[in-house]
Amino acid sequence: MDAAVTRPVPVLVVDDDSAMNRTLADILRTQGYAPETAVSAAAGLVLAERRTPALAIIDLGLPDMDGMQLATRLQDLSGHTEIIVLTGNATMERAIAALRGNSLDFLIKPVDVEHLLRRARLASERWQQRQRTGKNAAGIAHDISNLLHVISGFADGMRHQLHPEHHMQGDIAEIRKAVERGVRLTRQLMEFGLASGRQREPLQLSTVVDDMRKMLRQIVGPYVDVRLSLDSALPMIEADRGQVEQVIMNLCINARDAMPAGGVLTIKTAKARTDGLPGATGVNGHCAMLAVSDTGYGMSAETQKHIFEPYFTTKTAEKGTGLGLTTVYEIVTKGGGAITVRSVLGEGTTFQILFPFAATT
Repeated sequence: MDAAVTRPVPVLVVDDDSAMNRTLADILRTQGYAPETAVSAAAGLVLAERRTPALAIIDLGLPDMDGMQLATRLQDLSGHTEIIVLTGNATMERAIAALRGNSLDFLIKPVDVEHLLRRARLASERWQQRQRTGKNAAGIAHDISNLLHVISGFADGMRHQLHPEHHMQGDIAEIRKAVERGVRLTRQLMEFGLASGRQREPLQLSTVVDDMRKMLRQIVGPYVDVRLSLDSALPMIEADRGQVEQVIMNLCINARDAMPAGGVLTIKTAKARTDGLPGATGVNGHCAMLAVSDTGYGMSAETQKHIFEPYFTTKTAEKGTGLGLTTVYEIVTKGGGAITVRSVLGEGTTFQILFPFAATT
């Protein structure tokens, strides 16, 4: 494999011929790739949703879906997946249609292994470049976001120290508006970076929260008491660290905004069961639980019905876009987890997130 490859590049092979699947997977594995195989389009889509492949090698004649339809579905999941279409017999028209459909190549069986590996190397080089670009973009945005939250914290401190009618209050309000606009822009940059560089890996949820301790205190400001209750013995989950951090940060920002006069923010991790938890779908048996609670305004039952809808917000335009909780919901549910909310007006809100344990747990 090309020396530039520093970690296994994910490849999906979908062919209803199990022997072909095994052969291609063995060849790719010896070259340092990380292949997964499926004998149907449906099974291939499940694998792709769990881990985005850099390259998908697809048989044209699948039992449950045309290979070109599957290629389209995979590229809908991630516009970065490259496609190679395989077939045992094909007309020139089908080959042209495949290439026009943004396939990287169209190969006829028996497969020319050297040609296939050359195409795989090309796909892996482009995948690695996107990984580097995405990681750099997310890292820069993360650092800028931290600085903006520090500025916001100092602005909040000045606002509370000065008399409400002080002539500087208007300037402080403008600083806060500028910071919020900057935060929204950096979130977009982070989302681009995470989409490009998403990488699921074993994570200790309590360690992730603990590593964010200092940053979270800066985000919520000096008038919110942050309390952590973390289970250090919690088994591993499998998730993208950047996305988990984004979930935690979005929930903490939401809690901060619900407590403008200050309050208590509690973050807890523990082992839990899904039994009896409303809305806890997609996770079976034991799981890792993250709970983020505040002592803020709380929400009505009607508001709770809509909080995960895109652009739904109870905040002013300067305060939020209505995408924070939608982003949380998408990250959690697409990762095989679940999220519930409990809230009482005048008492506060608790978001509880369930993450399935890693397969090796």
